Amino acid sequence: MSGLNVIDLVRWRDLHISETYWKLVKEVTVKEGSALLASLLTFQDQIYVLDSRWVVSGLGHDYGLDIKGITKAAVLHYNGNMKPWLDLGIPKYKAYWKKFLNHDDQYISECNVNR
Repeated sequence: MSGLNVIDLVRWRDLHISETYWKLVKEVTVKEGSALLASLLTFQDQIYVLDSRWVVSGLGHDYGLDIKGITKAAVLHYNGNMKPWLDLGIPKYKAYWKKFLNHDDQYISECNVNR
């Protein structure tokens, strides 16, 4: 899953990642027309794969996930169409999301969130 990033902000600043990225965006997009190349060059040798136990994905489409893995994971990713806030969300995974739901939040109270 490429959507999870854990960033060491001290190291980010020490390596001047933002400055490097924006410099490369200006240089590369003029020549190549793609900001993707600037990203790849900026983060070259700076990205490491997280241990798969850190994150569990599939909670929005996979009925067969290991509950033990879910309870030990640091991050749960509800990718797929069956989001926990929808009626069609997978019931056995909804409780993990609901325990972090802030019922006092203005936006949550105004939305049709399946509680």
